[in-house]
Amino acid sequence: MGEPGRTDLGEPPGGSSLIDADDDRRPSRLPVVAGALLASALLLAVLARSTRAPDVPAQEAHAERSFLADAPAPAGATAPALEGELQLEIPEGIGGSPFLGDVLIGAVVAPDGSCKEAVVVRSLDPALDAIARRAVSRARFRPARSKEGAAIEGRVVLPVHFEPF
Repeated sequence: MGEPGRTDLGEPPGGSSLIDADDDRRPSRLPVVAGALLASALLLAVLARSTRAPDVPAQEAHAERSFLADAPAPAGATAPALEGELQLEIPEGIGGSPFLGDVLIGAVVAPDGSCKEAVVVRSLDPALDAIARRAVSRARFRPARSKEGAAIEGRVVLPVHFEPF
């Protein structure tokens, strides 16, 4: 350790130091080590970017498009529309909910304006999903219309908003 001309960093296994003040002829391994560290850092950055959590809005848009694409509307048809407001019935035993957000409900609307089917397209909480499905199932709709104006079955996706209560 106290050898003149050498730094006091100790020697790595194999007997040669990374910094050798006496021997300028021997190339230093420092650039190789620094290059390897840089390459490792870049690889980690690429892996971190490729393993990020999926984009939630993109997933939601895909789920909505998927529900609507299961039974596409005829060309020139109008979509069904909600008449009035949804009536949410919150059971007494549910207590307070800490959730804030929207449950997306896909509704299959019959030609008479009733809801034939209501499915959860995006969930928030199982209890809130059930409340939202029940509200959409009981709602009245203006039915979809064909290009000729006849009432036809149609699909629509509705957001049901919840705030902490």
